[in-house]
Amino acid sequence: MRDYSIASDQPISKPEQDVYGHNSFAEAIAASVRRIEAPDGTVIALNGRWGAGKTSTINLICHSLSKAIEADEIQVVRFHSWWFQGEEALASAFFGELQVAMRPGLSGNARRLIPKLGRSLLKAGSALGSAVALSSGAGLGALTSGIVDWLNRTGSKDESVGRLHAQIAQALAEQSKRYLVIIDDIDRLAPDEALTVFRLIKSVGRLPNVMYLLAYDREIAERVVAERYPSEGPLFLEKIIQASFDLPLPDDGELRHRALNEISAVCGDPGEKEHTDIGNAFYETVAPEMRTPRDLVRYANALRITWPAVKDDVYLADFIAIEALRLFQPDVYTAVRRQKDAICSPQDNLSQEERRAHYDTLLLGGVKENERERVRKGLMRLFPQLQAIWINVHHQHTGPVWTRKRRVCSKQHFDTYFRLSLAVDAVSKAEVDQLTQNASDREAVRAAFETAVQTSTRAGGTRAALLFDELTVYAPSVAKEDVGPLLSTLFEMADALIVPAVQMPPLGGFGSELRLYWLTRELVQERFELEDRSSLIAEACRGAALGWLCYLAQSVYDQHYPGEDQERKELNACLVDEATTIALRDQSLAAIREASVGETL
Repeated sequence: MRDYSIASDQPISKPEQDVYGHNSFAEAIAASVRRIEAPDGTVIALNGRWGAGKTSTINLICHSLSKAIEADEIQVVRFHSWWFQGEEALASAFFGELQVAMRPGLSGNARRLIPKLGRSLLKAGSALGSAVALSSGAGLGALTSGIVDWLNRTGSKDESVGRLHAQIAQALAEQSKRYLVIIDDIDRLAPDEALTVFRLIKSVGRLPNVMYLLAYDREIAERVVAERYPSEGPLFLEKIIQASFDLPLPDDGELRHRALNEISAVCGDPGEKEHTDIGNAFYETVAPEMRTPRDLVRYANALRITWPAVKDDVYLADFIAIEALRLFQPDVYTAVRRQKDAICSPQDNLSQEERRAHYDTLLLGGVKENERERVRKGLMRLFPQLQAIWINVHHQHTGPVWTRKRRVCSKQHFDTYFRLSLAVDAVSKAEVDQLTQNASDREAVRAAFETAVQTSTRAGGTRAALLFDELTVYAPSVAKEDVGPLLSTLFEMADALIVPAVQMPPLGGFGSELRLYWLTRELVQERFELEDRSSLIAEACRGAALGWLCYLAQSVYDQHYPGEDQERKELNACLVDEATTIALRDQSLAAIREASVGETL
């Protein structure tokens, strides 16, 4: 069966579609409508915020009344107020709907009483608060103009509102049939239009066998009334409404359960390693925003659109949180998007108290005071760097881990979350996986780097430096048995990768020679014992390009034989052992002598 509450934003209409427990509430309201004694213009109000399920509840009420409707005991009149624009159009359409519904049950001249009353009310201004000249029909659409003409053509202009109202009341009292006038989405109207609806009900008022069911957000409605009638506020509505009910809130656990199911359905199972991070992101950032079924629908539908575009290049835990901020905390989302450097690289030039206040203003300025702490915790989960600002907790040596996970707190991947596409100069996860999984395939590695050398970046230089950086981050993903072949390939073609013309512009003076050296260290330093990594490096250097061989030989020589002002590294901190260092020195000198004989040097 189709899941209406998630698959779309369409309201439900049958009890079997109800997943939030609204049907039992709807049945109770329907029972009251059937059993209330001598309804005389009774007005029932359903209060619920936008997206809480008011329309679905109304549909369920009508479903519960279906037998009475089939037996012609009750007739439902659904007035879609937001179809009509302007006070005059609303009033005209309202009386037109009443006439269509009640005409079959009235006899003789009584059938003409409703349009007469509508015309008289409009002319007198009782419903709209000011006299309206119906004869002009200016500014109305075709439907509304037709209704106005219909009202104008009906009845004498001299009949009083009181007399007409009394005649309609008598006609309705003589029959047993009841009318339920339903007016939904009043809070979607412009303020003056919403007030018009309330005035219409107040003006038509107490009619035998007529009941009204209104649905709106009470907070919005009271604010609209208070703006126009400051001295009355809620009292204005209390004079109109006899019974007001708050729509039952959906169970928080049910909303969260369904939200998690949606994330799983759209994004797939991330695996055990990410479950904890996803759970933390969900309960701190996503779950608190799931207040109504419509919130869940909005979020689920957004994921269906945004996730496929970036699924291979973002961290799922971060992405679901960023999407929640985008939809439900747009001010925070905008602030974060604009403050990449301040968030990913917080400055320490202020005191702890000053920094906290500064970042509160920078990121939380648009957040309600009672929600600030929650949003702050969510941001610290997304950007651990902010913990140093807000709770004085510092993270060291975790940058590569964040980058490898493609987290939003990594500068390299930050923009992907906000552009919903990979940055022009970024390396995709698919490319990195292709390299790490095929690291022993020398032809594949060579082809990838040759292509990268020939591809310029917007920042200058080529994508070769980007590949070095990505491989350095993902070095632990390269199988140990593939490290030797990968180094041999890179060492062999190194001089073509690190000449100035094709380097990434140096970051703090660092060029691609140093990038290749960093990659080498990440591949072997922590994964192999000194003896084993010395053998790996020595083997890879057998076919190494001359320039790179000299650079590497000098680097490892400096570790064992530092200058006067430097301390010698501990043996296990060195890239290779002392014997391999001497061998590399001799190999590089021999290679230089050999190259100097011809034109190679």
